[in-house]
Amino acid sequence: MRIHRRCVAFLLLLSAAACGKTASPRILPAPPVCNPPEVFCFQPHASVRHIYGTEPIPLPPVRWGMIWDGAEWQAPTPETALLALTTRYHHPFEYNPEDAAYALLRQAIEPRPAEELDAFADQLLQLLRGDNEEYRHRASLVLSVAADTTPEPGNPGIPYTRAVDIFIRWHESFEDRTDPLAVRALTHVAWEGGMDYVRTVFEASEQPPPCYDPHRGRVRPGETPPEPPPREEWCPNVGVWCTAGFLLLEEDGGPDPDLYGLICGGIRFDEDDA
Repeated sequence: MRIHRRCVAFLLLLSAAACGKTASPRILPAPPVCNPPEVFCFQPHASVRHIYGTEPIPLPPVRWGMIWDGAEWQAPTPETALLALTTRYHHPFEYNPEDAAYALLRQAIEPRPAEELDAFADQLLQLLRGDNEEYRHRASLVLSVAADTTPEPGNPGIPYTRAVDIFIRWHESFEDRTDPLAVRALTHVAWEGGMDYVRTVFEASEQPPPCYDPHRGRVRPGETPPEPPPREEWCPNVGVWCTAGFLLLEEDGGPDPDLYGLICGGIRFDEDDA
């Protein structure tokens, strides 16, 4: 797309006038094809003012994770953070339902007692164990971000160190450890640094026999292919040894990659599934 110089000049003049520039540059008429958008001047630490002189919209110094109650900004509490997490919370600005819970667990706005944070994490565990997939996704996302130790401007506060314990308790709540949700829980344990627990699960599991891969062998012309085993014995093998072993493939004490491929059939888990 070609940009006309006259159009650019016209937009620059509008921006200068809107932001309070006092210079009096020569005004160039805009060509008919140039439809300039509305221009906003952002006043740091104060307000947003429209070029046509309307009243400024006040912005608080801290907005990430705060709750807008319709009149003013409030620091999140366990009650309001859980409400924002489990309802279609309407926010006047761009807002994720998880933001208040992030800020609460990371104490990004104000310090909170450890007992209060742990009690809120227990409520997130109840969402993980519940039947609502959207709430489950939000709760796992909150715990993952709250535990993040990577210093980033967009993720302030103190990492919540007990997130891995919540994921371990979630995993231990499954009687069937091959359940897809149990696999998801164990994957989150690994992501949050709980590799010792993953290794314990792996070592306590029974190593299954090699799985059947119909593409692994070749049948010569004229030969009758062997009768395949039951479908549950086909690759990939989704037993606990395989699910935990996959997370340990690049760790010390993990399974041999060749043995793992023979037994588990090179099973893979996508990040989206976890």
